[in-house]
Amino acid sequence: MNTKNHETYDENKIRNFITGEALAANIGSLTGDASGKYKRRDFVAPLIEFCTDNCYNGKIGIVYGLRSTGKTVGMLQAAEELTARGHKVAYARFNYEESGMRDANAAIKRLTGEGFTHFFIDEATYLGGFLNLSAEWADSLVPQYRIKIVISGTDSFLLWLAKGTSLFHRYRQFSTNWNGFAEYRRITGNGYDEYKTAGGIFTSEPMPEFIRFALVENLIRSIEHYFDDANRTNEYTSRLYGIDAAVIYKAIISILKCAVEPDLKRHFIRNANNKNIMDLIARIKSCFEKGKNIYFYGLTNTLWRCIIMI
Repeated sequence: MNTKNHETYDENKIRNFITGEALAANIGSLTGDASGKYKRRDFVAPLIEFCTDNCYNGKIGIVYGLRSTGKTVGMLQAAEELTARGHKVAYARFNYEESGMRDANAAIKRLTGEGFTHFFIDEATYLGGFLNLSAEWADSLVPQYRIKIVISGTDSFLLWLAKGTSLFHRYRQFSTNWNGFAEYRRITGNGYDEYKTAGGIFTSEPMPEFIRFALVENLIRSIEHYFDDANRTNEYTSRLYGIDAAVIYKAIISILKCAVEPDLKRHFIRNANNKNIMDLIARIKSCFEKGKNIYFYGLTNTLWRCIIMI
């Protein structure tokens, strides 16, 4: 098997896939620690089966889950197994606004010419044009080149949108969020009391911290990216631009009611001047003044303080 190292892994050169020795080094550093290799989650075996079923009928794999639920580790474990079986595997992890779908597709086509058959694309949602162009992977690249493409991304909201639009009927999903008790005990060695505390969600983080960075901060980043990237506009995200003030108003209230409302309040206050929040609040106030029927649930003093401070 050719283990030519096409690119040394470098965060500043994220347009390039890594293969061979560079990929092996990346796998070694991320799929284990001083105590040994991490145990495989239950979703890894079906993922490997998908990658080796010799079926190229226009579907890609999606490793789907919130932050810190094992997506990257599981993908790399699958990549390691495929490499051991003799397949030529390439892996890329993208950063926001640093590359686009056409860059990724050009690299995939180049590598298929060198015999590569399996492509794992982490943070695929950060590729410019992902929501509009990702269908090309399933409709064109997979059947034409007889390859397997597996993607993942922290922006689980955008992946959810893609599953219902550009990737509709074009994917097989491997979820990382939930785990049964048998899997939890096998992976962690902990008992049922710890499992109940985690609520069935696979994460090693304390639940309040997990809610803050995996749910709220994830949603905040999604909203910020929608403002920056026109390719992410659709019937859902257009509401974030203030087109339907009542919808975003209720969404803000719902988020503020969670355990991390101080973090969210500070974020909106800090970024109000450059995220059109002022216009949004003005529209909401205008709707009240005109007597429009805006429904809201559980309006708290915290929200009013937030509006006043903004």
